[in-house]
Amino acid sequence: MAIDEGFQAVKEVRWRHSVKEKRVEVMADLMESVVGEPKGRGVRGM
Repeated sequence: MAIDEGFQAVKEVRWRHSVKEKRVEVMADLMESVVGEPKGRGVRGM
């Protein structure tokens, strides 16, 4: 049971981490468009 819980915790941390990275990417794209980069380059992930 303890091992199972450990796996679940690791999964959750990984998921949160990936969500955080995506959010950082979105923020970077926002900053780019605010600074005045060409709009086409701002949409990388699509």
